[in-house]
Amino acid sequence: MTDHVSDLRWDRYLAGELSADETAASLAHAEGCERCGARMRELSAGRDAFTERPIPMTFARAKRGSRRGWIGGAATLVAAAAVLVLVVRSGEPPSEERAKGTGPVLILTGGRDGAMVPLASGDAVHPGDSLQAGYSSTRDGFGAVLSHDGAGQVTSYVPSTGATLAALPAGTDRTFPESTILDAVVGSETLYLVWCETREPLAPLLAQVRVGGALTVPIGCHTRRVVVEKRR
Repeated sequence: MTDHVSDLRWDRYLAGELSADETAASLAHAEGCERCGARMRELSAGRDAFTERPIPMTFARAKRGSRRGWIGGAATLVAAAAVLVLVVRSGEPPSEERAKGTGPVLILTGGRDGAMVPLASGDAVHPGDSLQAGYSSTRDGFGAVLSHDGAGQVTSYVPSTGATLAALPAGTDRTFPESTILDAVVGSETLYLVWCETREPLAPLLAQVRVGGALTVPIGCHTRRVVVEKRR
C-alpha cells in the first residue's frame, strides 16, 4: 500500500477482484484518508450510473474480409479503459478466468462511428457495430479474440490469419492489432479474450471454444469471457 489507494486498486475493489486482506486494508485507509475516501465514493457513483444506463448493442459474427484497422485508435481505448472494471457485472467473475498471480487487464469494447463503450456479459450490440479488444500489461505477450456465435460457428477475430497468437507489446491502454465489423448473425455469442506470456497455437484454444465454457489455458495465460446478445 502506498500513501494513497490507487484508482486501479479501487477499480479492482469495485470489481470484486481484491482479496479479503486487500479489501480490508483499502477500506481502513479510506476511513482515515479524506482524499481516498472521496475517490472511492466518486468511483462507486460512476459505476452505479454506468451500470444503470442501457447499452443498445450486441455482437454478430464478422463478415469475410470485413476486418480492418482499429476504429477510434488508442485515444478511444484510453477513455473506455477508465471505466473498464466499472462495467463488470456480478454474474461475470473475471478473476476465475485468469491464471494465478497478477496478470494483464483485458477490455472488450463495441460500437460504431468511433463511439466505443466497454462491454460485459449481458450487453447487446447490433449488426454493423465494431468490436475491438484492448489491454494493459507490464510485459510483452501474445493474444487472441475468439468467438462462438449463436449459429455454432467458431471464429478467430484476432488474429484473423495464422496459426498462433498475435504479438501484444507491453504498455498501458493498448489495442489488439485488429478490429472486427459484425454481421447479421443473431443470438447469444461468447467472446474470449486471451493473453499469454508465450506464443501459443490457436488450434487447441479454438477446439475448447467449440465446446463452450471457460478456457483451460497454459500456465502464463489469462482470459476474459464475455457473453453478449446479438439483436437486429
